[in-house]
Formats: sequence, structure tokens, C-alpha cells
Amino acid sequence: MAANRPNARAGQAVARRWRLAAAGTLLLVAAAIAYSNSFTVPFLMDDDGAVLENPSIRNLGDLPAVLWPPDGTTTAGRPLLNLSFALNHVIGGTAVGGYHAVNLLIHALAGLALFGVLRRILPLADGKVRECASAIAFVAALWWTLHPLQTASVTYVSQRAESLMGLCYLLTVYCFLRGAVSADGSGSRKGWFLGSILACVLGALVKEPIATAPLLVLLCDRAFLSGSFREALRKRRGLYAGLAASWLVLAGLMAGASLEARGVGTMAGVSPWTYALTEFQVVLRYLGLTVWPHPLVFDYGPGLIIRDPMRAMPWALGVGALLSGVAWFWTRNPRAAFPGIAFFLLLAPTSTVVPVALQPMAESRLYLPLAAVVSIAAVLLARLGRRRLFAGGCAVALLLLVLTHERNATYATERGLWEDTIAKEEGNWRAHYSLALVLMVEPGLGAEAIRQFETALALKPDLADAHSNVAALLLMQPDGAAAAADRAESALRIDPSNAGAHYNLHLALSMMPGRGEEALRHLEESVRLDPDEAEARFRLAIIRLSDPSRLEEAIEHFAAAVRLDPGAAEYRNNYAGALYRAGRVAEAIRELEAALTIDPGYADARANLDRLRGAAGPGAPGR
Repeated sequence: MAANRPNARAGQAVARRWRLAAAGTLLLVAAAIAYSNSFTVPFLMDDDGAVLENPSIRNLGDLPAVLWPPDGTTTAGRPLLNLSFALNHVIGGTAVGGYHAVNLLIHALAGLALFGVLRRILPLADGKVRECASAIAFVAALWWTLHPLQTASVTYVSQRAESLMGLCYLLTVYCFLRGAVSADGSGSRKGWFLGSILACVLGALVKEPIATAPLLVLLCDRAFLSGSFREALRKRRGLYAGLAASWLVLAGLMAGASLEARGVGTMAGVSPWTYALTEFQVVLRYLGLTVWPHPLVFDYGPGLIIRDPMRAMPWALGVGALLSGVAWFWTRNPRAAFPGIAFFLLLAPTSTVVPVALQPMAESRLYLPLAAVVSIAAVLLARLGRRRLFAGGCAVALLLLVLTHERNATYATERGLWEDTIAKEEGNWRAHYSLALVLMVEPGLGAEAIRQFETALALKPDLADAHSNVAALLLMQPDGAAAAADRAESALRIDPSNAGAHYNLHLALSMMPGRGEEALRHLEESVRLDPDEAEARFRLAIIRLSDPSRLEEAIEHFAAAVRLDPGAAEYRNNYAGALYRAGRVAEAIRELEAALTIDPGYADARANLDRLRGAAGPGAPGR
């Protein structure tokens, strides 16, 4: 009988590996089903800065540019995040499906990492939790992966920052646990600790909330392994020194990036004190959404800001009671209190006193804190018995899968997403403004776009861009020039440096008799304020071309317009005309050939090219 024991143990090990493989496969399949309708969701809001308007991801060969994206963009100071977008761009350009596929892969891997973390922590707990550790870990990881709150970090492409950082964070904890709980003192422990440090440093290259990872590892060590902070630091001082080094990496990256460009810091009249008052409400709303994920809102907007301490008092008392309860529980049972401590620690970077003024509440910030809540829920369910854990766990998982699939359907069109946001947060000026931007480019919806801009202005009267866009829409109406000029002037009274308003005022004035000189001044000011606006540069080039003494200046503006919008055949055709007048015939021919490559049916460009090649009579190419 004794001789059979090794075989029995080997058989148990094989069975355990099969169970783990099955659990991991089920988790991946469930994630794929839940997000199967997310691959055609368009780029939204910050996705423009992260992908569509991010020149640093277009040339993977220029690695320094990739790893140090321009300041003021979504990915500034986040080199690993920008590198991931650059790899996406190399493979599929700006086809949105590839970006969603990578986002889903990152999220699924994070779900597996959470499963691994919980499988290492839960056996260190007491009683029934230890007996059902693997089952609890699987149920909690499945819930976390399928929870509809996660769509904000998975389906919204630029929020890859949150999910990729979350993956690095979970790997930091997982590798620590693998090293700390190993059975012997072999080299494997050292390797796992190095892996934990590496994961933490990589997380610092993605997003700032990774800063709490060394503290969470220390709390985990204290609660489950060492029994005291002093003992944890004594036994693993090298590990903690390495984890703390990630703070230096993070500090260097933050020092070189403009946080104001991300809406972080004291701005829009939101002080740290005001933001802290607001976050009492936000934290309790977060907790409510983890348990009952309705209503989910794409953009909660800045309207949540609370400035009156008395309004914040009920929320503050609620959060204070929770924090006090968790702290008291920690003094008596650190292992049981650890999920509560983790929840508040993970939220701390964005829910304390560092204002994110333009977005005080965002579902993506619950990406990791949600793990603490679902872990508590799974543990409580396990206390009812293993059978109830599986039955209840599967039932809840199926419901979450359906809710996530439905939430992804809401993301299907930009218009539908903003309409959904307005239905749930009607006082959100940014949602009305964003919906108006979508409507203004759809045929026949100009009047509705104006109505949405007006609603945004009623909520935020100093919104200069809304006035300017209304002016642009009025210009499309018969006899709308005077009204458009009035709205553009309203925008400039609010913001004299608004380049778009200067441009729209130029268009309006140019339609009015005797206002040509004034119109030209506004066009020149628009180009001065925003030299990267192709249409303004093109119009100024056309005007300069009418003055032979300013031919070189016209050529300069045409060249800029072509560089900024290389796919505009009309720009190239007129650029060719300017080059021809300057005697640069070979260059003019190249521009005309490029115009015809873009638009083979462009008759003017074809005629101009024939003239230059001597196929027709004399004449200069041009508009």
C-alpha cells in the first residue's frame, strides 16, 4: 500500500492541474462571450488622443518617440501604454477591432492573475474559507471578469491604461505570494520576488495608481504571513526596496508629463478640499455599483462636485463609519479585514485630495477595487456550503455576463452612448456637448445639434467651443452669416484665443459685403493661434495667392495644409498651381499626380496635369 502513495499523490497533482486548466479555460471563454459584441465599438473621447491623433505610435522604428509620447496626450508619461498602442498600429493601423482584441486579452489575463492571487491567499485564511479556497478563488475571479463595471476599462480603448496597469498590479502581488509561500529557500523564491519587482516597475510605466502596490504587498505580508510590519520588512527587505524603487520610476515619469493636460490638479476652481468632499459621495456610489451595477454611466461629468461641507456630511459619515469599521476589524483579524483595507487603498490615488476635476467619478477606477468586493461576496457565499457556492456563483456569473453583453451594446454607436449618458445624467454638460458634436456631422441633424449645444451652454455658460460650433452650423443655413457672426463673437468674448471661433467669424464676415479686411484679420489670427488647422491654412493660402508679391507665403501655407491633411486632393491641386507660378514645374506635377492618386476622377487636376505635360494649351493649374 505504501508503494502506491507516490502514484496517488501524482494522480492528485495531475487531477489538480486539469481542474486548474479547466477553470482557466472557462474564465477565458466566458470573457470572450461577454465581450464578443465589443469589437466594432468606435473610438471614443480620449481614444482620439491615444490613437487617432497620436503621431508617436505611427512609427515603431522611432522607439524614443514611442516611449516618450508628446506632453498633453492621454499616453504622456506612460511609455508602456503607448508602446502597446504602437504595436496595435503596426499590426492593424487604426482598425478599431485590433485594439479591442488586445484590451480583451489584457483583461482576460488579469482575470487569470486574480484567480492565481486568490488561490494563494485564501488557503492562508481560516476554517471553511481554507477548505473551499480554490472554488472561492474561481468564483470571485469569474465575477470580477464578467462584472459590467469592467466595460469602462475594457471596451473604452484608451482605458487600456487601467486594465494594463491592473494586470501588472495583480502580477506584482501574485509573484510576491509565489515567492513568499514557497516551501523551501531555493532560487525559485528569489526569482519570484524579482518577477514581483519587475511587474511593479512595468506598472509604473503604464499608470500612476500602481504606486500603492508596494503598500498593498506589505499589508498582505503583515496580514497573512509575517504577523507584523517589522517582521515583514526584516525578512524581505530586498523585495520591498525593489518595490519602492518603482516610486522613483513613477516620479520621473510624472515630472516629465503635464498632469493638467489630463485634468489632474487644482483647476476649474476645484481645490483638494472640494474634491475630497466630493469623493465621500463618489466612494459610496462606487460601492453601490459593485453590488447593483445600475445605472452605469459612460461619463458622470464634473457636475458631481460638492463645495458645501454640509451637503457632504452624510456621505462623509458613511465613509467614516466604513473606514472605522475596517480599521477596528484590522486590529482583531487582519486577514478578514484585508479586502476592506485593499478596497480603500486601491481607490486612494483618485479618491482622496488630488483633484481629477473634470471627472470626479469614473467606473474605470473600480477595475481593481472591485476584486476586493467580489472576494468578500464569494467568501460569504462559501459559508453557506460548497454546493451553494457553485450554484450561486454560476447563476450570478451568468447574470453578469448578460449585463456586460448588454452594456457593450450600449457602446455600439457614439450617438447611442451619449444619449444613454444624458438619459442617466441629464445635468452633464459634457454629454450634451459631445452628443452635439456627433449630431453636427450627421446629415439633416444640424437643428438637433444646435439644441444640444444650447443645452450644454445652459449648464455651462462659459463654454466658448459650443458658441463656436453653433456658429459653424448657422453658416450652413441660408442667410445665416449674421447670426453665425454673433455666435462666434460670443465665443471670443469668453475666450479671445479660441482659434475655431476666429475661423468661423472669418467665414461669416467674408459673406458680408464690405467686411473682407476684417474677415482676413480673423483668419490670420486663427492661423496664428492654431497653425495645425489645415483648412484655415488652405484658405489663407488661397487669399495670399491673389497677391503676386506674397506667392512664397502662399506656397508655405499650401505646403502646411498638405502636410496636415495629405489626403485632401483639392489642397494638392491648388498647391500645384502655386508651385507652377513659382516656376517649380516638376514639383507641381508631383502634387497633381498625388491628387489624382487620391481622387482619380478629379477633372480639374487631370486637366492641369495635361497642361503641364504639354498635352493641352497654356494655362496654370489651380482651383
